This record gives sequence, structure tokens and C-alpha cells, in this order.
Amino acid sequence: MNPIRHLLTALHFAWSKSIRRQIAWSFSLAVLLTILVAGLILFAYQRNVQYAQSTQKAFDLAHSISVSSKSWVLANDVVGLQEVVMGASEVADMKWVIVLSNEGEVLASTKPEYIGQLFDDVISQRLLGATGEHQLLIDTEDLVDVAVPIFAGSRQIGWVRVGWSRDTVNANLREIAASLLGVTLTLLLATVIIASKLARRMTAGLNDLVEVATNSAQGVAFQRKSGERADEIGMLARHLYQMLDTIAEERKVTAISEEKYRSLVLNIRVGLIVHAADSSILISNAAAQTMLGLSENQMTGKIAIDPIW
Repeated sequence: MNPIRHLLTALHFAWSKSIRRQIAWSFSLAVLLTILVAGLILFAYQRNVQYAQSTQKAFDLAHSISVSSKSWVLANDVVGLQEVVMGASEVADMKWVIVLSNEGEVLASTKPEYIGQLFDDVISQRLLGATGEHQLLIDTEDLVDVAVPIFAGSRQIGWVRVGWSRDTVNANLREIAASLLGVTLTLLLATVIIASKLARRMTAGLNDLVEVATNSAQGVAFQRKSGERADEIGMLARHLYQMLDTIAEERKVTAISEEKYRSLVLNIRVGLIVHAADSSILISNAAAQTMLGLSENQMTGKIAIDPIW
């Protein structure tokens, strides 16, 4: 048998074997699934919000630098432009700031080794010929890369490109995930405890009734339980005791009737044998025993039509 199917069969058997287990497991599983779905939705929402915030921060920084660098680009003052760019180097999560000409030449950068280079990679090429619109160049779990145009009046004179790390965002998301996991485990533990106690209370009455029914069937004296409960188990208990009382009364009447019948058979002077449907002897009186020359023990249980007489 397939191991997974074997495991599922074993779990189903364990689950279906006990009502108490069914109640506890079903309730716990339902709560667990609800918590997990709610947690995933909340985590996805937080992830989207924080990723959007990091993207907006990158655009805000790029826009601020584009405004501050306009005059330096017009004056072709690379030193002043570099001071503006380096002023943003202390911003948390900022990975780089690059000021580009319309042709893709690096005019200033937080990474000075790039100054004077011409960016010709595929992503940078997207800026060539693009005008007037903010550009989202890279958007991954680890990094967002944005570009904002620099305008002098209505004329575009360059681009500010900002790379923004999502390390802080991801660290926050890990903390949120850990918190959600802790809340999930706490709620699951509380649910298991509550469900177990509820299941124990509900099935305790059923177990009592099973014990009562078993003892009654075996003729053992039993103690009446759960009859004082106001719920369905209490109602079932009261009906069970009423049925057992009726059976006990019928047994008592039957026993008295059988005793009278037996006394009549044993005391009659005519030889008389009473046998069951299979012809085995149940009762024989003294007259029959004398006639056949057999004792009661020799006759009881024998087949009345056997050739033993």
C-alpha cells in the first residue's frame, strides 16, 4: 500500500474510533486552518504594504535629489552635484544614488568608481529615450531600483536613479512571521485544551451509559449516572434507565412465571419431561425419573428422542 495512503488510513481509523477524538481533532483542525488562512492573508497584506512603502521611499528620495541637483546639472558642476548625491549616503536602506545624463553617462554617484562611465546594460537602456515619467526598473524581494527625471523648466536634462534595499523590510516581515507563528501556536494550544475538555465532558456521559448498558447485559449491578444532566446525554440516560427498568420488570415477571411452571411440572404425579426446540431435556419430574430409572442430572441436556432409554 502507498505509504501516504497507509498513513491516511491509520489516521482515519484513529479518528473514527473515538467520538471524543473526533470532536477534539475536528475542532482543533478547523481552528488551525482558520488561523493559518487568516495569518497568511495578514502576512501577505503586510508584505504588500511594506514593499509599497519601500518603493515609495525610493521614489521620494529620487525626486528630492532630482530637485536639488537641477542647478548643478545645468552648470555642469560635477563637484557640487557629487556633494548633493553623497548627502543621501546616510539614508538607511539606500544602496546607491546615481545621476545620469540623458545619454546614460554617470555624472555623480554614491559609488565614485561609476563616475564618467556610460551605462549600457539592458535596464539602463530603458531610460534612453524615455521622458517625463518615473520608472520602476527593478522590483524584487531584495531590491527596488527607481529612476526619476531631472527637469529644467519643461526640458529634461537627466535622470536620478536610486537603489533601495529591502533588508529592513524583510527583517520586519520575519519578525511578523515569527509573531504570527507564536500566536498561531498559542491559539492552537488553547484550542486543543478547550476542545479536549469539551470533548471529555461530552463523551464522559456516553462512556457512563456504555458501562451501564454493558453491566446490565451481563447481569451486573450498575450505578445510575448522567441522568441528572439537562442536555441530550441526560435525556438519553433517562430513556436508557426507563428501558432497563422495563426489562428488569419483565425479567422478574418471567422468572416468577417460570418458577410456577417448574413447580407444577416437578410436583405432578404423572411422568413429564419438558424439552427445548432442539429436543434437549430442560426439566424432568420425579415420576419421569423413576419410570426411566435415571437421575435428573443424567436426563438434563440429553436429547429426548435419542435411543438411550
